[in-house]
Amino acid sequence: MKVKELQEKLANLDSDLQLIFYTEDEGMLKGKESFKLFEMLDVSVIDAERVRDVHGKPTLVIGKSEEAISMAVLNISSDF
Repeated sequence: MKVKELQEKLANLDSDLQLIFYTEDEGMLKGKESFKLFEMLDVSVIDAERVRDVHGKPTLVIGKSEEAISMAVLNISSDF
């Protein structure tokens, strides 16, 4: 999702609502969990390259490079 798309979706909501994230991504779930909750802490912009590590897991190489792009990063926590 791009920032513009997120803004359009959020623009239709009450601006005082708490913002919570969740995932059903099996790679993040432990045991018999069916979902995991996240709270949004901050939004920032970084330059980074999207890559996969040696295990095929998505990660970022942060910093300027020929392959890096500017991206919005949502800082979330499962501790709330």
